[in-house]
Amino acid sequence: MSAETTAAGVGSAPDSTMDRVAISVQRDYDGLCASMDERFGRAKAFLVVDRKTGKAIETIENSSGGAAHGAGTAAANLLSSAQVDAVVSGRFGPNALDALGALGIEAWIAPPGVNAGLALLMFEGGRLERMGSSPPG
Repeated sequence: MSAETTAAGVGSAPDSTMDRVAISVQRDYDGLCASMDERFGRAKAFLVVDRKTGKAIETIENSSGGAAHGAGTAAANLLSSAQVDAVVSGRFGPNALDALGALGIEAWIAPPGVNAGLALLMFEGGRLERMGSSPPG
């Protein structure tokens, strides 16, 4: 676990009412075979998956990935606009976690080196760590 994050639940299953999950990916055209990007705010794109069908339904280019500041907060707003309920990535900064929490989007940590499909399977199987907002101070 990164020093930038605090655990809210390890190995807990995701809420079954969440319909859309985004996975940070390194390339925007490989679907579920795409390598997961470990950096939430700096990810190249987000693959949005419909949990009812298990299929990728949309890829959203992260236009804020190259921003000097505020990339995580901007990415959180981007996912909120896409009506995403949860996001899976390798790590989240404290401002990104705060923004995601304020927008009602759950943040989940996947291990490095997995592709989007494996990250999705791990998410569905309750094998990922759910992150909470960073502590004040």
